[in-house]
Amino acid sequence: MREIITAIIIMLLASSAIAQEVKYIDAPNFEGQIYLYGEPKSEDVEFEQWYEIQGRGQFVRNVKAPALIPYLPDPAKSNGAAIIIAPGGAFLHHTCAKPTAAAAMRLRNGG
Repeated sequence: MREIITAIIIMLLASSAIAQEVKYIDAPNFEGQIYLYGEPKSEDVEFEQWYEIQGRGQFVRNVKAPALIPYLPDPAKSNGAAIIIAPGGAFLHHTCAKPTAAAAMRLRNGG
């Protein structure tokens, strides 16, 4: 009986480790992005790799030219406040998940 339970556990663990589909994409065009270290060299931007993982969103790795992406409110609604939303990630890649952009747009629409 113990062997059967062990086999079932191994099968469940193995099935959860199946690789998800990765699709490489062109870098999105972010209007008004602010590069932290000045205008980047073209080879630095070309070095970045953008990709989507099915069900998890967009990611970027090999970033040599970090930038901030402003979501500016309508001047009529603007209250002068600002916030930085830093997407998650780690040493190898950064996520640009839809919830991050959705949160930025929601705050922008509020002024």
